[in-house]
Amino acid sequence: MILAKNIEIKARITDYQKTKKFFHQLTQVEPVTLNQRDTFYHFCFGRLKLRQINNKTSELIFYQRPDLSSSKLSNYKIWNINKPKQLDRVLGVVLGRVGIVEKTRLLFLKDNVRFHLDHVKNLGDFIELEYMILDNEPLKQAQEKVETILEKLNISDTDYISVAYIDLLKKEDSYDS
Repeated sequence: MILAKNIEIKARITDYQKTKKFFHQLTQVEPVTLNQRDTFYHFCFGRLKLRQINNKTSELIFYQRPDLSSSKLSNYKIWNINKPKQLDRVLGVVLGRVGIVEKTRLLFLKDNVRFHLDHVKNLGDFIELEYMILDNEPLKQAQEKVETILEKLNISDTDYISVAYIDLLKKEDSYDS
């Protein structure tokens, strides 16, 4: 199985509207609104989630990435799923569910960069940046391009997030217990 690669970052934001305006100015495109429901499963070789988008389409997403607060290399594979309820039942029985993340994502695209403005239920507002590494593009060159974009975003070191939203939700749940 050949995995696609991207460099990604995630960070907490305090001003949703200001960030939305900035992404629009940076990309010069109108965002696509995606209502996403991600069901995560226990999986020892990375992360596995079933994503339902706008209650219309579904994807099974496998990815591997280190839990770093800075930019990180992610290897991933996405499959389109025709029968998500059946797959969820099977994966739930075989692997067990970790939990569910619900979010509204505004997606801005520019070249091979995906800018996500996320409002995550029970967590708040975040940005994600995914720089999709092109075939035969040197990793060093891709990382330099990401650093240039990050300089424009002016994110405080304390706002970077090292883990997935599901991990943040589980951490919040443990505080509530």
